[in-house]
Amino acid sequence: DADAQEQAFQFGFSVAGRTTPFVAKSSVLAPFAGQTPQPGQEMGLYLGTGDQDNYIQIVVSGDNGGSVKVMKEFAGVFTTVASHDTSLPGAGRVELFLTATPQTKSVQASYSIDGGPQINIGAPVAVPVGVAIPPALAAGIRATDPTGSGAMPVTWDYLGVTDVGAPDPDPDPDPGSDDAQALVFIEGLGGDLQTASVFGTGSFRIANRSTGDVKIQSVTIDSSTAIMPDVVFDPLGDGGNDVFKAFTPDEGAALTGLSDHAYIGPHGGGFDELSIDFNDFDPGEEFVFSIDMEPTSIKGSVAPGPSHAGKVSGMEMTGATVTVVFNNGATTTSRTFRTAGNNRASQTIADTGLPPTPGLALLGSATSPGYTSAANHTVRITGPAGAKARLLHIEASLHLAGVPGGGFDIDPFEANKATKLVEKTVTIGAGGFVDVPIVLTKSEQQGGYNYITAAIQDAQGRTGDNAAKLTLAYNVPPHNGAAAPLAGDYDADGSVDGRDFIVWQRTLGSAVEAGAGADGSGDGVVNADDLAPWQENFGASSDSSAAAEAPSQASTAAFEMSSLWEQSVNGLAAEETEAAAVESADQAVELAPLATHEWAGISALAGEAELEELFSDVAEFEMDAALDDDLSDLDVAFATIK
Repeated sequence: DADAQEQAFQFGFSVAGRTTPFVAKSSVLAPFAGQTPQPGQEMGLYLGTGDQDNYIQIVVSGDNGGSVKVMKEFAGVFTTVASHDTSLPGAGRVELFLTATPQTKSVQASYSIDGGPQINIGAPVAVPVGVAIPPALAAGIRATDPTGSGAMPVTWDYLGVTDVGAPDPDPDPDPGSDDAQALVFIEGLGGDLQTASVFGTGSFRIANRSTGDVKIQSVTIDSSTAIMPDVVFDPLGDGGNDVFKAFTPDEGAALTGLSDHAYIGPHGGGFDELSIDFNDFDPGEEFVFSIDMEPTSIKGSVAPGPSHAGKVSGMEMTGATVTVVFNNGATTTSRTFRTAGNNRASQTIADTGLPPTPGLALLGSATSPGYTSAANHTVRITGPAGAKARLLHIEASLHLAGVPGGGFDIDPFEANKATKLVEKTVTIGAGGFVDVPIVLTKSEQQGGYNYITAAIQDAQGRTGDNAAKLTLAYNVPPHNGAAAPLAGDYDADGSVDGRDFIVWQRTLGSAVEAGAGADGSGDGVVNADDLAPWQENFGASSDSSAAAEAPSQASTAAFEMSSLWEQSVNGLAAEETEAAAVESADQAVELAPLATHEWAGISALAGEAELEELFSDVAEFEMDAALDDDLSDLDVAFATIK
């Protein structure tokens, strides 16, 4: 029965003669409170005539494992308007809005998760022609549980109707006349987890959520504490790839009295901190800006950097320290945490009385930071009994193909691109701890760097400081920081050369553990995709000397020759008889005059001795050995040319 709603509350308000927009709003705290959402379960806000036949509603729903939905009913006809899937349970606070515009007779539904940006769902809903709008309307809250369990917990923080732009009826659970509070929201735009970037317009948002007349005087963002290492502000183009963007105000500069900005803490050509000053940043106002950020590991590369490593998302800024100075003498320091349900964003509510920092430790024999070949581990989160904790687990990769010198200032356990994300929400037990199983991953050859942190979140959606990061390198070869693991180094000898091509050629088509052997793409199969890392990184070495950091002209020319030889012998079938091997060798001999010419030219650059060393890995075969059935066509070609 469409008119059988029982669990609801509403109040009436006058709209007689109203021409300006108004908004009905409410907030649901900790939807589903740790329970698994079930289809049909709903809790939310509605606006209508006061009966059950004419209204518009927005609800947090158990459908699709968690969603926010908009529905309407006019003259008894019920319709679902739009729906956004979201991660539930998990959010600490979902704010719901129904914004009515009397002049157009329409209502726009929107929502906000944990103090994040307000997100519209669908287009404005128009009141049908023929449906009269009475001089008084009703706003209310409702809940439905078709499972009949009677155990669905629902808590609303407030319910109210205000003019558009007015402060929330109760934005803070403990408001004061001069309560200082700000929201700092960072979202990489224009892509997904791996390609979103704060370079885009509107990536950083600062909102003054204070009460009274408390103004924001300055905001400082420090990236040195972020979960991804060595990420810097790059306003001059010296800290990462060749494309850069200085601090750029996008919205609200005049409104907030933007007065100055400064880059602080030089680091690898970029800066660890950005500080912004204001002289008229009032409550309810917002300032929006963008700037380039880069990992220093790709310094000197070509945009967007190897495998989009030059694109830093807001989520990768989880753990950044934000300091806000207010004009009433208050100063808050907090750290960002991943925005619930958003793989591109992180945020912090700068406030006093935030939840405590949880403890985070590995159980068992593994230590952090450390290398491990075991995937399954358990971490222990400690904190106040009954507190809600969010555990964030990121897998990251270290992409350095094409970066000068094989990478800049690479430290042990350093990665530069998040590739996978898992978040778990748990409740700390009566003993003051909760144990959480995690599974380490290595999604590609350059991956396997697992970063884990946690934060406690209160009922208002505010997170405290992040726990100290745990770092586990899963199936990653240990290195001491003088050199980084090399893409294309399939025999793990510290250099990318012809011998690695032979490993790839001889194992082509083999199924291997993801990222092992010549599986450069990390898909578990040695195939054509794995040739690219070798080609892109040919000549690179883990040697930290200046010679290794800047490949010689001779090695570049040698690579060009090896490419030519590869093209000439590529596609020849593996030989099984001595006669066929001889025929293949004869084909390779035809390259000898050209190879001799190239050899002479390259010798003028570096000398034959250096060239013999460069080719020693692939050209050490004698002709007698070249007739061995086990040698590939490429082996024969190199041996014949030498």
